[in-house]
Amino acid sequence: MSIEKIWTPEMVWERVSEALETLAAMPGDRPAGYRSAMPQPVRGRDDAWLSGGRGGDPLGLYGNDDDDRVLVIAARTRERVSRMDEVFNRWVWWLPEIERVAVLGMASGAPRRRIARKIGCSRYQVYRLKDRGLRHIATRLSENSR
Repeated sequence: MSIEKIWTPEMVWERVSEALETLAAMPGDRPAGYRSAMPQPVRGRDDAWLSGGRGGDPLGLYGNDDDDRVLVIAARTRERVSRMDEVFNRWVWWLPEIERVAVLGMASGAPRRRIARKIGCSRYQVYRLKDRGLRHIATRLSENSR
């Protein structure tokens, strides 16, 4: 007896968002002579607050659980990279280009206005395209798991 996995658009959205976070954590392409092992410099007060992790409390001594202000860099684990590859090499190619741009643009945090200008529609249509794309992926994944 096999267990069916029913995918929802919310589950797909979480996976696409995770894939973009993992991609952001991957090392960039730089010329070999210009690499540095030094951490990124703290340029401002906000950077100093975020660089401590846990809301500026690296040891967790103050019990500050306000995670909204904490910059979380995704761990580049083997599983996350595999899931990222699945999203970028399979899932997004199931979508028409206009829905693909809307889904990836919204997940990356790009302004709706910029996404709308790129695909030639209204800002409100971007939400509808994103939702339609997520439903399309979720339906296809649910069908494949049967």
